[in-house]
Amino acid sequence: MIPQLDGELAGGRLIKRVPSRFSEAEVTEYLAFIDYPNAANISPATFDASLENLALVVHKQLLHLPFSNLDVH
Repeated sequence: MIPQLDGELAGGRLIKRVPSRFSEAEVTEYLAFIDYPNAANISPATFDASLENLALVVHKQLLHLPFSNLDVH
């Protein structure tokens, strides 16, 4: 089982890890899709639960997902 390490936000608020519904391969594929740095070498055990990582994931999603399902005619 993968250790469930918690992270911390500003002001001492905690980020609680919960089991993912996605496999490690699916998470890696998604991180690569949004161009997350070093996505191929990240695993749930090594992914830092921090405000900085959360902000980066959200930023990458905004850059890569808004129009990913639209066909331009």
